[in-house]
Amino acid sequence: AEAAPPLVPQLDQATSAAGADGGGVDKGAGAAAPAAAAADEARVSLGSVGHSEGKCKPCAFYHAGRCENGTNCRFCHLCPQGEKQRRRKEKLEMRRSARTIRQVVSGVQAKALARGRGAFTGGAKAAKS
Repeated sequence: AEAAPPLVPQLDQATSAAGADGGGVDKGAGAAAPAAAAADEARVSLGSVGHSEGKCKPCAFYHAGRCENGTNCRFCHLCPQGEKQRRRKEKLEMRRSARTIRQVVSGVQAKALARGRGAFTGGAKAAKS
């Protein structure tokens, strides 16, 4: 009947979970739940604070087993493997889209100016000159 704990704990939840139910003893889940909570807590780093809101930066070294900073790491250890690359790809796609939009808009502006309409740059003022 008790709700399952969130899959992605935040720092404040992970550090207070042990004392929340009276001494850190889980009365119904057996030994597996405390072990899983300890494993999740070990993954939490300082950089994991904004993970649930997507405001964290993934650690490039954690999933490769090369992060030497542990819980003091300024980067998130809760993000799935490949998240850093996925976000980078998404960012590059957004830049490409923005560049395409700028090119289309500047093309429309150039055509409007060539026709003497002055669209997007003052309209009537540009037509009077």
